[in-house]
Amino acid sequence: GRVSSLGLTSMVIVDHENDDESNRSETISFAGANTLSAVATLINNGANTNANVVASVISTESEIANNVTYKLQLAGNHFAISGDSVTKLGLAVDTYKKPDSNVVTSTFQTNCNWVRCVSTPTSGSLEKMQLRN
Repeated sequence: GRVSSLGLTSMVIVDHENDDESNRSETISFAGANTLSAVATLINNGANTNANVVASVISTESEIANNVTYKLQLAGNHFAISGDSVTKLGLAVDTYKKPDSNVVTSTFQTNCNWVRCVSTPTSGSLEKMQLRN
């Protein structure tokens, strides 16, 4: 999933599981990150937070629709995220704690004609979205 058009700058992660309060926070710079995989790698390289907060990219390929769907997932026991790039990635600026601490971005879908949809429901979950051309 390409993210170069999103204008990502940075994200701050606070790892509340880190016992060393002076080293709980990590500012992740997304300079040069063009894909979700690069974003996940930069998050996972954060020295103060990588022990307890893990980023991964989930991809699903549909041969019928001729596209690939990408999602960024953050997982940890107790962490907070903030910064202008959080909402650009489809996440919410918030503190996450188990059992609700696995956070997945909105879908980034690529094909010949792709559309990026960002939706954060106020309650429940978004299962389907219909787009017409």
